[in-house]
Amino acid sequence: LLNVLYSVMDYCVSLFPIYKVETIGDCYMIVGGLPERSPTHAEAIADFALLARHTVARLVRSAMPGGGPLRLRMGIHSGPVMTGLVGSLMPRYCLFGDTVNTASRMESSGQAGRIQCSGPTADALHGSGLYVLEERGPIDVMGKGCMTTYWLVGGTEANNFASAGFLDGTFAQARALAECLPLQPS
Repeated sequence: LLNVLYSVMDYCVSLFPIYKVETIGDCYMIVGGLPERSPTHAEAIADFALLARHTVARLVRSAMPGGGPLRLRMGIHSGPVMTGLVGSLMPRYCLFGDTVNTASRMESSGQAGRIQCSGPTADALHGSGLYVLEERGPIDVMGKGCMTTYWLVGGTEANNFASAGFLDGTFAQARALAECLPLQPS
């Protein structure tokens, strides 16, 4: 299941100017604006999140009884980070700082099948006119206190990455990729 899930997500990552940092268990961490800065980093992450949610829900089945669609719980936060290569035997590019912690909290306090955004991310996305966001309201976030958060619901008609044609075409390509993997999607 994880091989199919991560292979599909890796494919989705390859379509945007974003970087896969790491996977730990069932956590998949990506970043926008690194290693090269980008003024549209929040948009690239939002587009990835919408595409991954759509593709994974249609392609990957839960291993739980009933085998329904796998519903990702995603969180997005925008802010500064520290980066560095750590280790010598197997060096890794790592991110450090409160932004990483806050993004993790956006995921852990979210809901299955939904994409929760912090205020700074929602502000960055609102200005583009390409996204539909819904205020979730103030919630208590562990280690952060009360924060007003938002659900990333979808893309507007002006967002080509949220169009039915793009989503369906990408799904077809991801399905073809998944069918080549040892574990076949149901």
